[in-house]
Amino acid sequence: MKNPVSRTATAILTPFASGLALAICLLAISCDNKPKDNCIQIHPEGNLEFAAEGGSLQVEISSCFDSWEAVYDTSWLKLSLSEEGSLDITAKPHIGENQARQSTIQIHAPSVSNSQAQASIGVSQTSVSSLALDAHATANCYIINEAGTYSFNACVRGNGVSVPGIDLPASIAPDSALLLWQSEPDLIGSLSLEDGRIRFTASEKPGNALFAATDRDGNILWSWHIWHPGTQVEELTNKEGITFMNLNLGALTERPDDPACFGLLYQWGRKDPFPASPTITGTVSTLPAPVYDQNGQTVAIEASSYASTETNTLAYSVAHPTVCFSNMAQYSTNRDWLADGNGNDALWGHQGQKTMFDPSPAGWRVPNPEHFQTVTSNGGYCWTLSDFNVEDRTRDGLISLDDYENGWWFYLDSVQSVSSHFPAAARYDGSYAMLMGSVSGVWGSYWSNAPYETTMFNGGATAALSFSVKDQNGNEMVTVAPGGGAAKADAYAIRCVKE
Repeated sequence: MKNPVSRTATAILTPFASGLALAICLLAISCDNKPKDNCIQIHPEGNLEFAAEGGSLQVEISSCFDSWEAVYDTSWLKLSLSEEGSLDITAKPHIGENQARQSTIQIHAPSVSNSQAQASIGVSQTSVSSLALDAHATANCYIINEAGTYSFNACVRGNGVSVPGIDLPASIAPDSALLLWQSEPDLIGSLSLEDGRIRFTASEKPGNALFAATDRDGNILWSWHIWHPGTQVEELTNKEGITFMNLNLGALTERPDDPACFGLLYQWGRKDPFPASPTITGTVSTLPAPVYDQNGQTVAIEASSYASTETNTLAYSVAHPTVCFSNMAQYSTNRDWLADGNGNDALWGHQGQKTMFDPSPAGWRVPNPEHFQTVTSNGGYCWTLSDFNVEDRTRDGLISLDDYENGWWFYLDSVQSVSSHFPAAARYDGSYAMLMGSVSGVWGSYWSNAPYETTMFNGGATAALSFSVKDQNGNEMVTVAPGGGAAKADAYAIRCVKE
């Protein structure tokens, strides 16, 4: 197996014997310059040792042959070729087993039966009974990638960064842990609080779950979102150096034809998510996807009173993370979910700093409004398709509704260096505190971390991205806006950016 001789050749995985072969072409090296002791050498020498948390290590391969193969027979390793031509070896986390695991990567030149044309890399990895999700930082959302046992610090609210004007200590002293909901029955197995840490087991099923830490009387002190995507969370960096997540927060796929691409929906300034539509196209009366308790019974997402804002407080929202707050009682004067006079414009960020209410995973945050200004040609509201900065999916040289796939593939910068699919996940209507009034598959709205700086109405925040292709009656209404006022009580999708 040979590719054209080039140091910049890509890696190719193909079946090989009982394992996998990574065929890599290198710049041809004359045998006159070959290593003295062996025609294939590995640096650094010796076994590679991975921590239980996994990670990546890099080795240099020296060879006098035009190409070489790396053959391995285990699924917990992944091999790839770096831009510099080195071999990158990545190990998955090793959770729930009490012994180390080993593997051997064989390096050899194809079609050469010569001991000098062979070398091997020994790989070992320790194990842990549970993986610490907060090893680098605490957050309100933790990402897991496979079945196993995990834990995180349940004595810190979010990332521990307070919000100006809010007297809420970063530290708590919980007595027990509680599963509030899971998106699939049996997604979460055991759940406990041990030495101030929530410890749980997760199945191999992708999905979302919401945990809570409670005091001895069962009152909720804080809650956390556990996110098991069905696909890899990746970084998309544009030419301006802004790095976007490739998925909506809580999404389980990138497939535009699967409602799992919607992710979860958030009222502005709140850390706790609500389930989106279970169908890729819905109506104004579509109900949210069901969620379940530990016993597989359906959990109700409740709405606060339409007639009163008595419970529309930050403290009540912390203690009741499954209640969506209505602003109906104050709609004519204030569009916030918090009662009039109690709003706070810094809940999701203060002077560029992420706060304890930001719903994003560690290392990520809710975006600024300006991060989406390039989605239209003029940086503002547009209704002409040719002014949308979207990918021509049909490759016909025109932007049309044929390029729309239950959402647009928006370019993330003006020079069109990288695009990503933004699904039309609809919203929770802030007045009714439920998924109604907009249509999944045709309406999409995404939050920024900023208030709406205008006196047009009170209780507004900036929607970093809004679009539609039809109105509520099914008539064509094609628009895109990279910013604009929206009611804080509405629940929109979130597309995170790197901190």
